[in-house]
Amino acid sequence: MKSFRVALAALAVALTWAVATAAPTLPGLAGWERGSAYDRLYDVHYEVVAPSTVLKVETFTPREGMAPGVRAFVVTGPESLWVHLGPVLFLEAQDMKVAVGDRIVVTGAHVTVDGERLLIASHVEKAGITMHLRDDMGRPVWNNWRPRPNA
Repeated sequence: MKSFRVALAALAVALTWAVATAAPTLPGLAGWERGSAYDRLYDVHYEVVAPSTVLKVETFTPREGMAPGVRAFVVTGPESLWVHLGPVLFLEAQDMKVAVGDRIVVTGAHVTVDGERLLIASHVEKAGITMHLRDDMGRPVWNNWRPRPNA
């Protein structure tokens, strides 16, 4: 009987894993998911904390085939650079919005893409409120997120 329970528990774990890993990516998150080429750019060893002022906010496509994202052009100390925030679908569902003129504190990893130095954000703080974009290991939080159904 004990071996039956162990086998049943192992089957339950395997099925749970199979369902979790086989879940389709939402079209609005395509290319932004964990393990994608874009995601692999993020390295927690290159994280910085950058008090910044937002000069511009726009949608963009980081790489061909990816869903649209949001980026902000900021000035932080003597440097001005783009900060990649995340997919539009996820950011539109957040309570906190980033706008021109906002003073924010960005935590993110410096990367170079096509010769351009930029930050991929993991957290953005504004007026004491923090928007979490990646966990402490650099994994995107939208990976386990689903939009709320319209009521």
